[in-house]
Amino acid sequence: MARLPGNDSQSSRRSDQIRARRSGHTAKASIPTRKSTRQRTAVQMERRDPPVMVRAMSAARPAAASKRPRTRRRYDVALNVPGAEIRLPSVPQVSIGWRLLSFVVVAGLAFLLYQVWNSPKYRVSGAEISGVQRISASEVYAALGIDGEPVFMLNTGELEARLLEAFPEFSSANVSISLPANVSVEVTERVPVLHWKQDGRSLLVDAEGYAVPLRSSLLGLDETPVPADLPVVEASGLPRDSALLFQEARPAALDVITGSAPAAEAEEEDLTAAPLLTPEMVQAVLLLAQRAPAGQPLVYSPDYGLGWKVPEGWDVYLGNAQDVEMKLHVYDAIVSHLQAQQVQPALISVQYVHAPYYRLEN
Repeated sequence: MARLPGNDSQSSRRSDQIRARRSGHTAKASIPTRKSTRQRTAVQMERRDPPVMVRAMSAARPAAASKRPRTRRRYDVALNVPGAEIRLPSVPQVSIGWRLLSFVVVAGLAFLLYQVWNSPKYRVSGAEISGVQRISASEVYAALGIDGEPVFMLNTGELEARLLEAFPEFSSANVSISLPANVSVEVTERVPVLHWKQDGRSLLVDAEGYAVPLRSSLLGLDETPVPADLPVVEASGLPRDSALLFQEARPAALDVITGSAPAAEAEEEDLTAAPLLTPEMVQAVLLLAQRAPAGQPLVYSPDYGLGWKVPEGWDVYLGNAQDVEMKLHVYDAIVSHLQAQQVQPALISVQYVHAPYYRLEN
Protein backbone atom coordinates (compact mmCIF):
# COMPACT_ATOMS: atom_id res chain seq x y z
CA MET A 1 0.00 0.00 0.00
CA ALA A 2 1.30 3.30 -1.03
CA ARG A 3 1.86 6.04 1.56
CA LEU A 4 1.06 9.57 1.08
CA PRO A 5 3.79 12.14 1.26
CA GLY A 6 1.95 14.16 3.91
CA ASN A 7 1.68 11.27 6.20
CA ASP A 8 5.38 10.61 6.10
CA SER A 9 6.23 14.09 7.30
CA GLN A 10 3.85 13.86 10.19
CA SER A 11 5.17 10.54 11.29
CA SER A 12 8.71 11.83 11.12
CA ARG A 13 7.81 14.75 13.28
CA ARG A 14 6.21 12.45 15.79
CA SER A 15 9.24 10.22 15.84
CA ASP A 16 11.46 13.24 16.39
CA GLN A 17 9.27 14.38 19.26
CA ILE A 18 9.41 10.92 20.81
CA ARG A 19 13.20 10.84 20.52
CA ALA A 20 13.46 14.32 22.02
CA ARG A 21 11.22 13.32 24.89
CA ARG A 22 13.25 10.20 25.51
CA SER A 23 16.55 12.07 25.46
CA GLY A 24 15.19 14.76 27.80
CA HIS A 25 13.86 12.14 30.16
CA THR A 26 17.24 10.44 30.22
CA ALA A 27 19.06 13.72 30.98
CA LYS A 28 16.64 14.56 33.72
CA ALA A 29 17.03 11.11 35.23
CA SER A 30 20.82 11.43 35.35
CA ILE A 31 20.76 14.67 37.40
CA PRO A 32 19.16 13.24 40.55
CA THR A 33 21.58 10.34 40.35
CA ARG A 34 24.52 12.71 40.72
CA LYS A 35 22.84 14.55 43.62
CA SER A 36 22.14 11.34 45.43
CA THR A 37 25.82 10.37 45.19
CA ARG A 38 26.91 13.64 46.81
CA GLN A 39 24.38 13.21 49.55
CA ARG A 40 25.53 9.69 50.23
CA THR A 41 29.16 10.93 50.41
CA ALA A 42 28.24 13.70 52.88
CA VAL A 43 26.33 11.23 55.06
CA GLN A 44 29.28 8.87 55.08
CA MET A 45 31.66 11.67 56.10
CA GLU A 46 29.34 12.67 58.96
CA ARG A 47 29.25 9.09 60.19
CA ARG A 48 33.06 8.93 60.47
CA ASP A 49 34.94 9.66 63.81
CA PRO A 50 35.54 13.34 64.61
CA PRO A 51 38.97 14.68 63.65
CA VAL A 52 41.72 14.72 66.33
CA MET A 53 43.48 18.04 66.97
CA VAL A 54 47.22 17.79 67.83
CA ARG A 55 48.63 20.84 69.60
CA ALA A 56 52.25 19.66 69.98
CA MET A 57 53.98 17.78 67.23
CA SER A 58 56.23 16.01 69.75
CA ALA A 59 53.20 14.51 71.47
CA ALA A 60 51.96 13.01 68.24
CA ARG A 61 55.26 11.32 67.54
CA PRO A 62 55.59 7.71 68.63
CA ALA A 63 57.91 6.85 71.46
CA ALA A 64 60.25 4.98 69.22
CA ALA A 65 60.64 7.99 66.92
CA SER A 66 61.86 10.25 69.78
CA LYS A 67 64.85 8.03 70.47
CA ARG A 68 66.91 8.65 67.46
CA PRO A 69 70.27 7.08 67.17
CA ARG A 70 73.15 9.41 67.64
CA THR A 71 74.44 10.60 64.36
CA ARG A 72 78.04 10.18 63.56
CA ARG A 73 80.13 12.85 61.96
CA ARG A 74 81.75 11.70 58.72
CA TYR A 75 85.06 12.95 57.42
CA ASP A 76 86.11 12.54 53.79
CA VAL A 77 89.67 13.39 52.84
CA ALA A 78 90.47 14.08 49.17
CA LEU A 79 93.53 12.39 47.72
CA ASN A 80 95.91 13.71 45.13
CA VAL A 81 94.25 11.52 42.48
CA PRO A 82 91.35 13.35 40.82
CA GLY A 83 88.01 11.97 41.95
CA ALA A 84 89.52 9.79 44.67
CA GLU A 85 88.62 10.23 48.36
CA ILE A 86 89.23 8.30 51.53
CA ARG A 87 86.68 8.08 54.29
CA LEU A 88 87.94 8.26 57.86
CA PRO A 89 86.23 6.40 60.69
CA SER A 90 83.14 8.25 61.77
CA VAL A 91 83.11 9.91 65.19
CA PRO A 92 79.90 9.93 67.24
CA GLN A 93 78.63 13.32 68.34
CA VAL A 94 78.74 13.67 72.13
CA SER A 95 76.27 16.02 73.79
CA ILE A 96 77.20 17.20 77.33
CA GLY A 97 74.20 17.90 79.56
CA TRP A 98 74.00 20.34 82.47
CA ARG A 99 73.96 17.51 85.01
CA LEU A 100 77.26 16.13 83.82
CA LEU A 101 78.76 19.60 83.71
CA SER A 102 77.63 20.42 87.27
CA PHE A 103 78.99 17.12 88.54
CA VAL A 104 82.38 17.85 87.00
CA VAL A 105 82.45 21.34 88.55
CA VAL A 106 81.50 20.07 92.03
CA ALA A 107 84.05 17.25 91.87
CA GLY A 108 86.75 19.70 90.79
CA LEU A 109 85.97 22.10 93.62
CA ALA A 110 85.94 19.28 96.18
CA PHE A 111 89.31 18.04 94.99
CA LEU A 112 90.74 21.58 95.08
CA LEU A 113 89.41 22.14 98.61
CA TYR A 114 90.91 18.86 99.76
CA GLN A 115 94.30 19.76 98.32
CA VAL A 116 94.27 23.23 99.87
CA TRP A 117 93.09 21.95 103.26
CA ASN A 118 95.87 19.39 103.53
CA SER A 119 98.59 21.49 101.95
CA PRO A 120 101.34 22.54 104.39
CA LYS A 121 101.49 25.83 102.55
CA TYR A 122 98.24 26.90 104.23
CA ARG A 123 99.11 25.76 107.76
CA VAL A 124 100.44 28.20 110.34
CA SER A 125 104.05 27.67 111.35
CA GLY A 126 104.82 31.04 112.95
CA ALA A 127 103.59 34.56 113.61
CA GLU A 128 104.99 38.05 113.39
CA ILE A 129 104.62 39.60 116.85
CA SER A 130 105.34 43.25 117.60
CA GLY A 131 104.85 45.56 120.57
CA VAL A 132 106.00 43.16 123.30
CA GLN A 133 108.40 44.45 125.96
CA ARG A 134 108.06 42.53 129.18
CA ILE A 135 106.63 39.40 127.53
CA SER A 136 108.60 37.30 125.07
CA ALA A 137 107.28 36.68 121.56
CA SER A 138 107.50 32.92 122.06
CA GLU A 139 105.14 33.11 125.04
CA VAL A 140 102.65 35.12 123.01
CA TYR A 141 102.79 32.64 120.13
CA ALA A 142 102.31 29.72 122.52
CA ALA A 143 99.27 31.42 124.05
CA LEU A 144 97.68 31.74 120.60
CA GLY A 145 97.66 27.95 120.14
CA ILE A 146 97.62 28.11 116.33
CA ASP A 147 100.76 26.17 115.45
CA GLY A 148 99.96 23.75 112.61
CA GLU A 149 96.36 24.89 112.27
CA PRO A 150 94.83 25.62 108.84
CA VAL A 151 94.73 29.33 108.22
CA PHE A 152 91.07 29.06 107.15
CA MET A 153 90.04 27.99 110.67
CA LEU A 154 91.47 31.03 112.47
CA ASN A 155 89.21 33.72 113.91
CA THR A 156 90.86 37.04 114.65
CA GLY A 157 88.30 38.00 117.30
CA GLU A 158 88.82 34.79 119.26
CA LEU A 159 92.60 35.11 119.06
CA GLU A 160 92.53 38.69 120.34
CA ALA A 161 90.29 37.72 123.25
CA ARG A 162 92.58 34.80 124.03
CA LEU A 163 95.62 37.08 124.23
CA LEU A 164 93.89 39.65 126.45
CA GLU A 165 92.78 36.89 128.81
CA ALA A 166 96.20 35.25 128.96
CA PHE A 167 98.19 38.47 129.38
CA PRO A 168 96.73 41.20 131.59
CA GLU A 169 99.76 43.27 130.59
CA PHE A 170 98.17 43.92 127.21
CA SER A 171 95.75 46.81 126.97
CA SER A 172 94.95 45.93 123.35
CA ALA A 173 95.73 43.22 120.82
CA ASN A 174 95.25 43.25 117.07
CA VAL A 175 95.53 40.03 115.02
CA SER A 176 95.52 40.03 111.21
CA ILE A 177 95.60 37.01 108.88
CA SER A 178 96.58 36.82 105.22
CA LEU A 179 97.17 34.01 102.74
CA PRO A 180 98.85 31.66 102.43
CA ALA A 181 99.53 31.34 106.20
CA ASN A 182 100.67 34.73 107.49
CA VAL A 183 99.65 35.78 111.00
CA SER A 184 100.57 39.21 112.38
CA VAL A 185 100.06 40.18 116.02
CA GLU A 186 100.39 43.74 117.30
CA VAL A 187 99.96 44.26 121.03
CA THR A 188 100.08 47.25 123.33
CA GLU A 189 101.46 46.62 126.78
CA ARG A 190 100.36 48.55 129.79
CA VAL A 191 103.06 50.91 131.02
CA PRO A 192 103.44 50.59 134.80
CA VAL A 193 103.74 53.87 136.69
CA LEU A 194 103.84 52.64 140.29
CA HIS A 195 104.57 49.57 142.37
CA TRP A 196 101.83 48.54 144.81
CA LYS A 197 102.77 46.21 147.70
CA GLN A 198 100.12 44.64 149.87
CA ASP A 199 100.10 41.55 152.11
CA GLY A 200 103.37 40.27 150.71
CA ARG A 201 102.33 40.55 147.08
CA SER A 202 103.52 42.98 144.43
CA LEU A 203 101.56 44.45 141.56
CA LEU A 204 102.39 46.97 138.89
CA VAL A 205 99.76 49.62 138.23
CA ASP A 206 99.39 51.67 135.06
CA ALA A 207 98.08 55.22 134.67
CA GLU A 208 94.48 53.99 134.39
CA GLY A 209 94.75 52.13 137.69
CA TYR A 210 94.84 48.62 136.21
CA ALA A 211 96.81 46.06 138.20
CA VAL A 212 99.24 43.85 136.32
CA PRO A 213 100.81 40.87 138.09
CA LEU A 214 104.55 40.31 138.04
CA ARG A 215 105.56 37.32 135.91
CA SER A 216 108.74 35.87 137.27
CA SER A 217 108.02 32.50 135.62
CA LEU A 218 108.05 34.00 132.14
CA LEU A 219 111.45 35.57 132.65
CA GLY A 220 112.95 32.45 134.17
CA LEU A 221 113.86 34.27 137.41
CA ASP A 222 113.08 33.52 141.03
CA GLU A 223 112.04 37.13 141.60
CA THR A 224 110.92 39.53 138.93
CA PRO A 225 112.94 42.75 139.05
CA VAL A 226 110.83 45.85 139.50
CA PRO A 227 111.93 49.05 137.77
CA ALA A 228 113.79 51.13 140.32
CA ASP A 229 112.35 54.42 139.08
CA LEU A 230 108.76 53.46 139.96
CA PRO A 231 107.32 54.91 143.17
CA VAL A 232 106.52 52.21 145.72
CA VAL A 233 103.38 52.19 147.84
CA GLU A 234 103.29 49.92 150.89
CA ALA A 235 99.58 49.46 151.64
CA SER A 236 97.77 47.80 154.50
CA GLY A 237 94.54 47.68 152.52
CA LEU A 238 92.78 48.88 149.43
CA PRO A 239 90.92 52.18 149.12
CA ARG A 240 87.23 51.76 149.66
CA ASP A 241 86.16 53.01 146.25
CA SER A 242 88.95 51.07 144.54
CA ALA A 243 88.13 47.90 146.49
CA LEU A 244 84.52 47.98 145.32
CA LEU A 245 85.60 48.62 141.75
CA PHE A 246 88.16 45.85 141.85
CA GLN A 247 85.82 43.38 143.53
CA GLU A 248 83.24 43.80 140.77
CA ALA A 249 85.88 43.19 138.10
CA ARG A 250 87.84 40.31 139.65
CA PRO A 251 86.77 38.99 143.08
CA ALA A 252 89.36 36.19 143.14
CA ALA A 253 92.24 38.59 142.58
CA LEU A 254 90.97 40.85 145.37
CA ASP A 255 90.96 37.91 147.80
CA VAL A 256 94.53 37.12 146.85
CA ILE A 257 95.74 40.69 147.31
CA THR A 258 93.96 41.30 150.59
CA GLY A 259 95.22 37.98 151.97
CA SER A 260 91.77 36.50 152.58
CA ALA A 261 92.61 33.61 150.22
CA PRO A 262 95.40 31.14 151.04
CA ALA A 263 98.63 31.73 149.15
CA ALA A 264 98.57 28.11 147.90
CA GLU A 265 95.32 28.83 146.07
CA ALA A 266 96.60 32.08 144.60
CA GLU A 267 97.88 31.65 141.07
CA GLU A 268 99.22 34.34 138.81
CA GLU A 269 96.52 33.49 136.29
CA ASP A 270 93.87 34.66 138.79
CA LEU A 271 95.32 38.16 138.77
CA THR A 272 93.97 39.32 135.47
CA ALA A 273 93.94 42.97 134.53
CA ALA A 274 91.44 44.81 136.71
CA PRO A 275 91.08 48.40 137.98
CA LEU A 276 92.91 48.20 141.28
CA LEU A 277 93.00 51.99 141.81
CA THR A 278 91.09 54.89 140.41
CA PRO A 279 92.96 57.14 137.96
CA GLU A 280 92.67 59.97 140.52
CA MET A 281 94.41 57.84 143.14
CA VAL A 282 97.21 57.05 140.71
CA GLN A 283 97.74 60.75 139.95
CA ALA A 284 97.80 61.50 143.68
CA VAL A 285 100.45 58.82 144.27
CA LEU A 286 102.62 60.25 141.49
CA LEU A 287 102.26 63.76 142.88
CA LEU A 288 103.10 62.70 146.44
CA ALA A 289 106.07 60.70 145.18
CA GLN A 290 107.64 63.97 144.08
CA ARG A 291 107.28 65.45 147.61
CA ALA A 292 108.25 62.35 149.54
CA PRO A 293 111.89 61.93 150.57
CA ALA A 294 114.04 60.25 147.95
CA GLY A 295 114.20 56.51 148.41
CA GLN A 296 111.39 56.60 150.96
CA PRO A 297 108.32 54.52 150.01
CA LEU A 298 104.84 55.90 150.28
CA VAL A 299 102.37 54.29 152.64
CA TYR A 300 98.65 53.82 152.48
CA SER A 301 96.25 53.14 155.31
CA PRO A 302 92.48 52.69 154.90
CA ASP A 303 92.04 54.87 158.01
CA TYR A 304 94.45 57.74 157.21
CA GLY A 305 94.94 57.50 153.45
CA LEU A 306 98.15 58.21 151.53
CA GLY A 307 101.31 59.43 153.21
CA TRP A 308 104.95 58.72 153.96
CA LYS A 309 107.37 58.53 156.84
CA VAL A 310 109.63 61.52 157.31
CA PRO A 311 113.30 60.75 158.07
CA GLU A 312 112.99 63.00 161.18
CA GLY A 313 110.62 60.44 162.61
CA TRP A 314 107.00 61.44 162.13
CA ASP A 315 104.30 60.07 159.81
CA VAL A 316 102.43 62.18 157.32
CA TYR A 317 98.93 61.31 156.00
CA LEU A 318 97.00 63.29 153.41
CA GLY A 319 93.88 61.15 153.14
CA ASN A 320 92.41 60.35 149.74
CA ALA A 321 93.25 61.75 146.33
CA GLN A 322 91.14 64.89 146.60
CA ASP A 323 92.69 68.36 146.98
CA VAL A 324 96.21 66.97 147.16
CA GLU A 325 97.96 70.24 146.32
CA MET A 326 96.00 72.22 148.90
CA LYS A 327 96.74 69.56 151.52
CA LEU A 328 100.43 69.85 150.73
CA HIS A 329 100.31 73.62 151.34
CA VAL A 330 98.54 73.06 154.67
CA TYR A 331 101.11 70.44 155.63
CA ASP A 332 104.01 72.82 154.85
CA ALA A 333 102.40 75.49 157.05
CA ILE A 334 102.01 73.02 159.96
CA VAL A 335 105.64 71.88 159.68
CA SER A 336 106.89 75.50 159.65
CA HIS A 337 104.80 76.27 162.74
CA LEU A 338 106.08 73.23 164.66
CA GLN A 339 109.70 73.89 163.71
CA ALA A 340 109.38 77.47 164.88
CA GLN A 341 108.19 76.19 168.24
CA GLN A 342 110.78 73.42 168.19
CA VAL A 343 108.11 70.76 168.64
CA GLN A 344 108.71 67.18 167.44
CA PRO A 345 105.40 65.62 166.24
CA ALA A 346 104.68 61.92 165.95
CA LEU A 347 101.98 62.28 163.31
CA ILE A 348 100.63 65.05 161.08
CA SER A 349 97.31 64.41 159.40
CA VAL A 350 95.77 66.59 156.71
CA GLN A 351 93.16 63.99 155.84
CA TYR A 352 90.52 66.72 156.08
CA VAL A 353 91.86 69.94 154.70
CA HIS A 354 89.62 72.11 156.90
CA ALA A 355 90.43 70.14 160.08
CA PRO A 356 94.15 69.22 160.09
CA TYR A 357 95.81 68.08 163.28
CA TYR A 358 99.08 66.78 164.63
CA ARG A 359 99.94 64.44 167.47
CA LEU A 360 102.97 64.79 169.70
CA GLU A 361 105.17 61.99 170.91
CA ASN A 362 104.36 60.51 174.26
